[in-house]
Amino acid sequence: MELAVSEAKRAGDRGDYPIGAVITRLTGRGEVVIASAGNRVKTSGSSIKHVELETLKYVSSGYGRYLPDFVLYSTHEPCAMCAGACVWSRIGAVVYGVSQEDIAAFGRKRGTEDYKWRACLIPCRLVFEKGNHHIPVTGGFLRKECQKLFTYGDRASVTDANWISQLLLHPMPGSSGGNLRIERSMWHCFPGGTAGTAAWIDTVWFYRSYSLHTLLSITHSLR
Repeated sequence: MELAVSEAKRAGDRGDYPIGAVITRLTGRGEVVIASAGNRVKTSGSSIKHVELETLKYVSSGYGRYLPDFVLYSTHEPCAMCAGACVWSRIGAVVYGVSQEDIAAFGRKRGTEDYKWRACLIPCRLVFEKGNHHIPVTGGFLRKECQKLFTYGDRASVTDANWISQLLLHPMPGSSGGNLRIERSMWHCFPGGTAGTAAWIDTVWFYRSYSLHTLLSITHSLR
């Protein structure tokens, strides 16, 4: 679960919901980590790209349709969609930190237009029960640590236009003639940015003489 929390923080750093998941395989000597990832709903532009679903798909592609010897760890309780995927993949067990009720409660109090923290108030245990597949569930594991993720990296999100205009108005310290460098951390906040693209674009310099429209065209073409 600590690895899932770390993945969640990385997701938050790139402008996504800070949610992380890990899938392990049970062996005679304990557990082996097979996959770990952070949520990419916002940066992928897909509302169904939940991290639990994506890790299940990844592991199934390598280990087969059914995963009875595997355990899914998630910082947040799997929604009904992800719980359904657990049923279809016959996952061996599920461990989560905060519940769907916790998510909904935070969303009502602190949700914003960019980070709504909506919840599907259908317990994963109910989905497992109705799916006629017994899956052991442990909820509330490292709950306090996972609760801290709600406000991890709390920041106002930025759109394409005001992200670029902020760079135009505030050149990088030490740059000559208003040259601007796209920082890796800021690129992660840019919708669609990926770690691979960020590592390459880190060396690209833009000049202040470019129009906002030109800068947007360049950054979109580099994705």
